[in-house]
Amino acid sequence: MVKVLDHARRELDEVGPVRFNILRVIENSGVSRSSVYHHFGGRDGVIAAVEVARMTAENAAINAVLKHVVETAESREKVFEAIRSVLVAAGSPAGRNQRAHRIAVIATAQGVPLLAETMKHDQAQTDADLGEILRVAVDRGFASRMADPEGVAHVITSLFIGRGAVDILEDESADRSWVDTTMGVLEFLIPPAG
Repeated sequence: MVKVLDHARRELDEVGPVRFNILRVIENSGVSRSSVYHHFGGRDGVIAAVEVARMTAENAAINAVLKHVVETAESREKVFEAIRSVLVAAGSPAGRNQRAHRIAVIATAQGVPLLAETMKHDQAQTDADLGEILRVAVDRGFASRMADPEGVAHVITSLFIGRGAVDILEDESADRSWVDTTMGVLEFLIPPAG
């Protein structure tokens, strides 16, 4: 199915989701139509599979940047300043569009068993990576030891998906309030050492 996804990614990048042609993808990939429909359920499932792969790569990149910040920051305050900066920047129209797109991909992918299973695995890996970053924060003296870093990671990732509900309001003050409250929640979930 890798061949299908490679061709689907190219098709999506070239013509976009509206003009995406599943038959052209099938023909170019050389994979049988029945196999593609069996694995992905059809056109929307193939598009969702491409987007799930992109979302997985994006999650890994975000965690890599966060890990770098935690490993190189001079202080806990610098880590939290960097997080706040990213959250504020993500309040832009582009950030709102990206979250809306992500929510649509998650919803679509849930209807395709292969993609739902892939997302389940990828989310578990994302949260495990975030749990490891929290352990690094403890080791660097930026946080006190947590009983369950993965549990904290689950809460943190759910906060960011939930920001989509605030996006619906299209209200800058609501978004600023979300950022301020989220920073307070993070300070609580990741208490200072000592």
